[in-house]
Amino acid sequence: MSTIFYHHFIDSIEFSMNILSSLLAIMFLLFGLEKVKEKDGDKKLGYAYLTVALVLFTGMILVIFG
Repeated sequence: MSTIFYHHFIDSIEFSMNILSSLLAIMFLLFGLEKVKEKDGDKKLGYAYLTVALVLFTGMILVIFG
């Protein structure tokens, strides 16, 4: 099942790995901002999402300029 999913969805994507990782970092950033802004939400989870987004962005900057 996972082989079929990989073959039809992931392998057929024509994006480079840099684009996919930047989209993933943006996703974590937006999830983190949403969790932090919620009144009754779990702020620790939001800060964890923001930390992961920061690590991904830092890694991308090091790859691009390194």
